[in-house]
Amino acid sequence: MHFTYLVKGAEKMFHTGQPTWPAERTLMTSALLDALLISKSKNGATISTPYLNFKYSTEWDWKQPPAPPPGRHWNQQ
Repeated sequence: MHFTYLVKGAEKMFHTGQPTWPAERTLMTSALLDALLISKSKNGATISTPYLNFKYSTEWDWKQPPAPPPGRHWNQQ
């Protein structure tokens, strides 16, 4: 169930030929994760991120993933 919405997004893109999410969002989250991991490797040091100084907005509406099937605990494979 973890990848349900990712797979649905990929399927939508295959059918429509249009990206489901803007590339800017992928670049933004990748840059954020990179800065956070660099900061963690430097014992929480502040990392300058001038490349993240941009505006971003979206009309995408996040939805809570469905609950696991009955009888399956959330932390099991």
